[in-house]
Amino acid sequence: MDALEKKNLKVFGIFWLSVLVIPSLPLLWGALGITERFSSWEEIVSLWKSILPIIILFLIHNFIVLPIAKCNRILYAFALIILVLLFGVYCFTLGNHPPGVPDVVSPMDYNPPSYQPARPGSLKFGFGILAILANIGGYAIVDREKKEQERRLLEIDNLKLQLEALRYQINPHFFLNTLNNIQALILIDPDKASESLGVFSKMMQMLLRYGDAQVIPLSDELCFLDYLVSLMRLRYPDDIAVETRLPAQTGEAVIQPLILATFVENAFKHGISYKQPSSVRLQIEHSEGKIIFRCENTLHSESQAKGLGIGLENARKRLSLLYGGQYRLQANPSGDHYVVELVLPDKIDIPQA
Repeated sequence: MDALEKKNLKVFGIFWLSVLVIPSLPLLWGALGITERFSSWEEIVSLWKSILPIIILFLIHNFIVLPIAKCNRILYAFALIILVLLFGVYCFTLGNHPPGVPDVVSPMDYNPPSYQPARPGSLKFGFGILAILANIGGYAIVDREKKEQERRLLEIDNLKLQLEALRYQINPHFFLNTLNNIQALILIDPDKASESLGVFSKMMQMLLRYGDAQVIPLSDELCFLDYLVSLMRLRYPDDIAVETRLPAQTGEAVIQPLILATFVENAFKHGISYKQPSSVRLQIEHSEGKIIFRCENTLHSESQAKGLGIGLENARKRLSLLYGGQYRLQANPSGDHYVVELVLPDKIDIPQA
């Protein structure tokens, strides 16, 4: 029995306990002398006896008949009909006779008590049918909730698998580009190559620390971006204008790992030219529960011909999977520059399986 079934059974238990207790309160108050009306404990027991068959019907249906529906609905329908027929026979024979009335005496010789809790068989049968319908309704609600829970868990698993697949697309792409850059620097400037290798080692340590985390502190992502920009500065000529403006304090803000690094890497890859003046401007703000990212790079004819590759499309997929409709991304040319603007919430509710 899972948590939902236990919760449903608990609700029904409280309901039936209320059914036994609440109607008995006036009689109990009389028996205890709280009210002027006289009641005996026999009347209370008689009332409980009249309710007991309906409770027994409910328990038989819930624990014996209803589980059959999980295996065979036709067999369940047959068992339900048999149960209702047997209960009907009881209600209109033994259950239709008021408790305490002897069968062998004439009604003229019978002096009924002042309070008679017994109900006609038809009324008892009706309450029994309502109890069964309530039980079926509760089972249907639990079954629907279980299917919805299974669907949500499946969506969570799919989300994690898709994010992992996209992350594996990013990391090899980033590693290959960085190693190629360091290899080229070894031939041109060994000192820069050594410095680049040291920065790359720090970045690798951060990536290993990320592990399989869906989100990381924004401060860690900014530290990674700082290493990335430092690595790019070493690769390109000194006359390339690189400007970064990062927030000093980020509080408890979190973000998808490497999501901003994708745009920064694209900015350097497509915005830097060895033949023409080039610049990259990176600005990140954190205020009022939002992370505001803006990355701007010069737009050259050769970068327009190359396009932005799979990086931007990959980033859009990752953002959609984790943030849903809570983010805003604009990436368009603006004059002789290409501008990326991204607005994210600084908190993400990660669903747990």
